[in-house]
Amino acid sequence: MAAASGQGGQGGPGAALNRMNEELADSLRVQAGLTDEQVTAVNGIFKVGAERRQEIMAKHRGQQDRDGFRAMRTEMEAARTEMDEQLELVLNPEQLAQYHAMRMRFQERFRSQRGGRRPHGSR
Repeated sequence: MAAASGQGGQGGPGAALNRMNEELADSLRVQAGLTDEQVTAVNGIFKVGAERRQEIMAKHRGQQDRDGFRAMRTEMEAARTEMDEQLELVLNPEQLAQYHAMRMRFQERFRSQRGGRRPHGSR
């Protein structure tokens, strides 16, 4: 896979999300036995999803109040729901279940690598 490039060079949450998506796609390909067509489709879905999440983060950059964070979280959840709906059209039920389990593990690892930090205004 190509190297991830986020806004602002190789650092920042955008780059980390891109790396997470690439690792998730690779793991899904191997562990869920995706076909070449599924790999292409999943990579496209992940790319569009990552771009959308970066747009949302950029839109809300600098907003540290509770309302700004809630708005960003709502938009991020909607983007993830859209991505999941697209994946449902590409993956079979077993692959989809594997994807959800992998995504949870990757999210936990992502959070632990970031020191469990949460933006201001979250719980």
